[in-house]
Amino acid sequence: MTLGLWGGILVILVVAALFGVLYYFLKRNLRNHEADAVALSAWATDHGYTYVERDDQTWTKRWHFFPFGTGDPQHADHVVSGKYGDLEFAAFDYNFTNYGATGSGSSSATLHFAMVVVKLAQSVPYFDARKRQHHLLPPHEANEFALGDKAFDDKYIVHADDQTYATSALVPSLLAMIVSQKLQGIHVVDGRLFAWVDQTHNKVATLPGRLAAIVEGAAALPSAPGAS
Repeated sequence: MTLGLWGGILVILVVAALFGVLYYFLKRNLRNHEADAVALSAWATDHGYTYVERDDQTWTKRWHFFPFGTGDPQHADHVVSGKYGDLEFAAFDYNFTNYGATGSGSSSATLHFAMVVVKLAQSVPYFDARKRQHHLLPPHEANEFALGDKAFDDKYIVHADDQTYATSALVPSLLAMIVSQKLQGIHVVDGRLFAWVDQTHNKVATLPGRLAAIVEGAAALPSAPGAS
């Protein structure tokens, strides 16, 4: 009985310790995230950009391509917006929660994405390029094609309504930007270029360089055939 008693106490202590460690890391991550948000707000103000804590109305439930269009609730947090050069942009932390069922009950998982969205000077035909391991079947699956750049094609899937335009847009400099900025994907639609990195949020340490590179790539997109 003595061994059973001490064994039970040991189990309780181990579980308590595990919860303590988990609580510590959760609190530390929360503090770091709050510090990143304060720094981002200050950076936005210093550069004449607008900062809002959350803007779900503008940035959620409007589009249906990954990472949008799935999960509930959907949130756009720490939104920085303004004009970079000649183009308008918004950068925000997008997250959504998926719920499911397991053998022992329900489960949930919240996914986070550092988003940058650039409004193009003109509308151009739809195309996207997304990492294969992050690819979800989109409604344009039949429009998949290879660029002919084996190194890129091995890692990314490309879709387009107009393959001729997409090929002219996905030039080596844009492909290099996607890779160097470690983007999980870009999606050009609705007169905007969407770019994202998953499992993270926008930080002052990374956003300025990423924003500059994405805006440069957006500005270099060719005009669509027949565009005025």
